[in-house]
Amino acid sequence: MFEGWTQPARAEIEVSVFGRGYGESIVIHLGDGKWVVVDSLLSSGTPVPLHYLEAVGANVEDDVALVVATHWHDDHIRGLAAVCDKAKSATIAFPQAMLNDEFMAFARKFVDLPVAKVSSGVREMERLLDILKVRNWARFEMARAWTTLLRYHPDALSHGAAIEIEAMSPSNFDMVRFLATVAADQGPEGIARRAPRYDRNDVSCALHVRFGGGSIVLGADLENVADLRSGWKAVFGAQQLPPRTSLLLKVPHHGSATGHHPDIWTRLCLSQPVATLATWANGDKKLPLRSDVVRIMGLAGESFSTSPSSTSGDRHPLQAVNSVLRRTKSKVRKLDARLGHVRHRIDATDPAARWRTELFGRACPLSQVA
Repeated sequence: MFEGWTQPARAEIEVSVFGRGYGESIVIHLGDGKWVVVDSLLSSGTPVPLHYLEAVGANVEDDVALVVATHWHDDHIRGLAAVCDKAKSATIAFPQAMLNDEFMAFARKFVDLPVAKVSSGVREMERLLDILKVRNWARFEMARAWTTLLRYHPDALSHGAAIEIEAMSPSNFDMVRFLATVAADQGPEGIARRAPRYDRNDVSCALHVRFGGGSIVLGADLENVADLRSGWKAVFGAQQLPPRTSLLLKVPHHGSATGHHPDIWTRLCLSQPVATLATWANGDKKLPLRSDVVRIMGLAGESFSTSPSSTSGDRHPLQAVNSVLRRTKSKVRKLDARLGHVRHRIDATDPAARWRTELFGRACPLSQVA
């Protein structure tokens, strides 16, 4: 898809962030050809993580060690079931609340509703649950606050760095509240009545990736709310935080003010880390705002975006054409033209190494985001 998609060196840690205005995915190289996929988006009907991994020569069936669904919203999960289906050796992880009987019943009943009322994220979760059932729930991890999803000991990989991927969220309170929302969206006989709320990220799973003496913070869509038991406040209320060693941050919730917590920058990240985000748009709502861009640039040493603008993108500029598309439930897709890729790499054997960043497609410095 892009020139310059090359295989990382065996001793390199890589974090690739993909986005196209609506949708994001992260692909991580841990060393020695071992990979992690966090969330997914589609491009021309193909999951971008699969396209990238195959382009750089990875054997997806054997080389992907972990696949994480941070939450079930459409812009983070499209195509993830196809990734899991192909990554047969991978551990699959998603927030524990989605294993609850209420959620499973809720998700399966939703597939019988009219298409207009069904989130593709719900359909994707239903497919993920089917894959896990076929595999007899082997290699599955429940993502919840301060649980380890994957670990490599120092002698497991040739660069000699220990690797640990830990879920920082969701909190128990957020999981309980999420299930209460699910229950409220079902009728008295357990029949799903309507699509659930999309304006909250109750069970979003933020990740902390440690390697040797460094780390990476992947903020998912976790938000900062008033309740101390919820979101980022629950993360920083934990008795023991991981060491402050991160010089790379995937900014939470598309850079929005609701995803900002000052302790992300002062208690998890070292001074002026490299920061990357994926833009987001849904109708007239767009992230990040210009005020978000200014805030992030003031905190980061370098900052990048998968796109210079937030655009949902699937609408033709002519109103008459839009009307036909809505009536026929069709879409105009120019996914490859909008896809952006921010790739960060670092030598895990060099304690003094810094992150090197390359931009592909529509990716750009954050300063160029309108």
